Amino acid sequence: MALIQPTIPFDERWAPSTQLTNLAVYEALTSSAIQNADRRVDLIVWPETSLTTPLEDHPRLERHLIEAVAAWHIPLLLGAVGRSEQAGGTRYRNGALVIEPGGTPRRVIDKAIGVPWIETVPTDDRIRQLLGRLGWQASARSLEAAGFDDPPGASVDATVAICYEVAFSGIFDRRRSESTNSLIVLASDDWGVGTAMLDIQVAHARFRAIEQRLPVLRVAHGDGTLHIDELGRTQASLNPRKP
Repeated sequence: MALIQPTIPFDERWAPSTQLTNLAVYEALTSSAIQNADRRVDLIVWPETSLTTPLEDHPRLERHLIEAVAAWHIPLLLGAVGRSEQAGGTRYRNGALVIEPGGTPRRVIDKAIGVPWIETVPTDDRIRQLLGRLGWQASARSLEAAGFDDPPGASVDATVAICYEVAFSGIFDRRRSESTNSLIVLASDDWGVGTAMLDIQVAHARFRAIEQRLPVLRVAHGDGTLHIDELGRTQASLNPRKP
């Protein structure tokens, strides 16, 4: 498995104008990882929100992505923003896609639990009114809690979670299947590198590994990419701060 940890600045990653440039960075890192691997790579994993413009809004981006996966002949699991059209307007969702060589992107999960008030919009009108009086405003891309949850597919024998979801053991209990052989957490730490938040997220990942008796592969932007074994011990790390 090839875990890719890019270091694209947060603002550039979320800029619509840089999506193709960002994709070129992921492709270069991935090609290098495949070429330098000491064993066959059976899955490529990119972090949370690797692509922040919905593919349905950017056909050229989708085409480049499909062509890259076909050239590697290896399935890709990545975090990506999607959108949902509802009566109240367009809502954006933070989730994961799987792309098989020769196939098209398939959305497998949407982040069901977001960080309160940072990612999620309160649904209770009274709470929204109170927060509004305090100066809070919902982002145009605030996450909508979602229940969409398909099995990743034959190429991914893993249970997948998105960043903050690692704090909730029930997420893994519900998503895990009989074929699950690992837990994959797609994360984004570039908004809080060097803070206690990263340490808390990694501690949660250790707990999930011990509870499920399965290795955890945590893939993040800029920091915090780890391989944790089923006993909660770090086996490999791309984060120099972690032992």
